[in-house]
Amino acid sequence: MDIIDFENLPEYGLRHIRYGDFRAAGQFVVQSRSGFFLCTAGQMEFADRERFYNIKRGDIYLYSSNNQLYIKETGEDLEGYAGIADMTYILSMASSLLKVDRVMRSYTLAHPCISLTDEEMKDIEELCELFLRKDAMEHSGIQRQICNHIGKALCFQIALAFSRHEENRIKPSSREDQIVLKFLFSLQKYIYAHHDVVFYAGLQSLSTRYFSAVIKARTGHTAIEWIIDVVIAASKNLLSDPAMSIKEVGYRMGFPNPSFFGRYFRHYTGMSPGEYREAVARQRMGSSD
Repeated sequence: MDIIDFENLPEYGLRHIRYGDFRAAGQFVVQSRSGFFLCTAGQMEFADRERFYNIKRGDIYLYSSNNQLYIKETGEDLEGYAGIADMTYILSMASSLLKVDRVMRSYTLAHPCISLTDEEMKDIEELCELFLRKDAMEHSGIQRQICNHIGKALCFQIALAFSRHEENRIKPSSREDQIVLKFLFSLQKYIYAHHDVVFYAGLQSLSTRYFSAVIKARTGHTAIEWIIDVVIAASKNLLSDPAMSIKEVGYRMGFPNPSFFGRYFRHYTGMSPGEYREAVARQRMGSSD
């Protein structure tokens, strides 16, 4: 199986790609980092976690790290921008614009592809082109800072586009949608104490089997996957605060003891809470240079 490994993208994580890049990769594409794909010409049909998308010019798709796409069909005129970007950063900005915290982030991750307005397309495409022009120049310290600022502006524009679309989309249109949205909102309220599917199904007086089936069918992810994602996201947020000890973070997240919290966190992230905290500290130090 051929793979496009986005680890090999430029340092700043953006490049203009064409049909030939996907054709060379075969039917499967693996993203080792999270990011986005903006289609500027042509079309492509692909599947991500059992859901099919058919994107065309003006569509933007957010992808998560360690995710695999099945490319069903691509037009020979396919072009676009593929960028490495921290989805937590983008969706944090988008959710702050809507002031609905991580609920919007969760909903966007379940619906990662939107069609941009002409104005949104123009703004994002111009920033991509500006980024690539600046990135192609000789890199001094100031030049790297300029690229970083353009990259942040690009992330903001993407977040703004998603927030505008979510304002209209986060409205239940069926009983199943209401079940999903109530679940996502209840996650934010109870995630610090409850990590089991039975509890969240019970909040809506539903059987665990029916509740789980609705969440999977409507979002493409199981209820336990949502719970784990929010537990880890909330844990990372607390661990990023050096004022809280790891023991305090574990208890705040509802774990009975620090050892259990450490095993849980390592299992789903590949690192211990302490290692994650050290990585965040190093990243902050690097960004301040």
